[in-house]
Amino acid sequence: NILKGFRKGELTIFTGPTGSGKTTFLSQLSLDFLERGIPTLWGSFEVKNEILASTMIQQYSKNDTAKMTKNDLKDIIEEMGDLPLYFMKFFGSTDLDVLFNTLDYAVYTYDIGHIVLDNLQFMISGQ
Repeated sequence: NILKGFRKGELTIFTGPTGSGKTTFLSQLSLDFLERGIPTLWGSFEVKNEILASTMIQQYSKNDTAKMTKNDLKDIIEEMGDLPLYFMKFFGSTDLDVLFNTLDYAVYTYDIGHIVLDNLQFMISGQ
């Protein structure tokens, strides 16, 4: 109530030291958006999409995926396939013009409601 949540068109920056859980928190926040039907786009410049997806699967299932049967894991992945979740294929330093064109396209094409760019420092490291 105090912060009024996240509003369309606003920029929110999460900061903290390495290893403090920023990506994990943003992953969980994204799942909350997705479960409310809000299309969400991830640009993960530090963590590969496969690792991020694995984290999200674990969070979504609320179980240790290492202890799940293959069938249970398959069911969770299929269920998550219905969520409006999109990943950009960039990693590390990324040309900003290319990034902005990709964001414009995704917002227009998929009606993206939230964009997560993780980690800005890695994104611009080579520029």
